[in-house]
Amino acid sequence: DRSYTPLDGRSPEKLEKIIQKLESMPDWYGVIDGGANRPETDRELYEIANLVLLPFRDSHEDIRTVRHDLDNFPEAFGVPSQWPTNPWQQMAAEHTLDELMQEYRPRLLEPVYTVSASKLLLQSQIPPDLPTVLNNVCRGLARQVIARIDLKEAQEEPQEENPQQPA
Repeated sequence: DRSYTPLDGRSPEKLEKIIQKLESMPDWYGVIDGGANRPETDRELYEIANLVLLPFRDSHEDIRTVRHDLDNFPEAFGVPSQWPTNPWQQMAAEHTLDELMQEYRPRLLEPVYTVSASKLLLQSQIPPDLPTVLNNVCRGLARQVIARIDLKEAQEEPQEENPQQPA
């Protein structure tokens, strides 16, 4: 009863077929979950994507990796994920971001806080009623993604020349 189709694009041939199919279906959205540490594939996916999100956790290893990816993909956005909910841990995480990610702050979405119910989304049969907290987290991330896509599309639209203005 899922409203999406998972496809395996780990081989270059399969991925190419998936991309071609998505490009032929303008009313569909394709979400590709990473290149699995394949830099060439990551670059190809970045080049065709409308939006690239790079999730990372509050760890120096994740932050080191996402900094590298943000440098390689200058239009990508970082998503602080599984972010701590404990106030002391939140302060420490924010301090780490201030220390290590200050130059990337404009490219970071709001944190997605840890929600233990998120593992329900990994079940073969997703329960018909998900906890409100999980729905709210999903909606919040979706709003941020939609805002970024709308902003990017608005920036890409050609500007009409105003005939009243001198050239």
